[in-house]
Amino acid sequence: MIALNEDRLFKHNQQAAKVLLIEDNAGDAGLVRAILDPKQFEVEWCNTATEARQALAHQLYDVVLLDHGLPDTNALSFLSEIKTREYMSPVIVLTGHDDEALAISAMKSGAQNYILKDEIFDYLQPAVEEVVVGQRLH
Repeated sequence: MIALNEDRLFKHNQQAAKVLLIEDNAGDAGLVRAILDPKQFEVEWCNTATEARQALAHQLYDVVLLDHGLPDTNALSFLSEIKTREYMSPVIVLTGHDDEALAISAMKSGAQNYILKDEIFDYLQPAVEEVVVGQRLH
């Protein structure tokens, strides 16, 4: 088995990974941007699903970070909608609600991961790196 050095993989592929952040709270969006290394990730922020639909229609993303509670939908509905597209970017659901049933539903609906906002300092960067590395290897 070959161990992957994710830092080395990012360095060899000089282009930053494209991340679509769908988050209605400006403070949380700023926090996500501060956590993700700008040398590795180019983050585009949309604060509604309506804006995100337009972004997804015009750009391919390496990963989508999707807040569960948006003003115009929720993560489960949005996942159902976007998984019908020809190319679906991997999705990581972010939420402030510690709800096991919601986490299971999100994963069954196609999310790659589910992260509590209280835990993003520890888990967000590694989870996004894992998804992007997986995408780039395929």
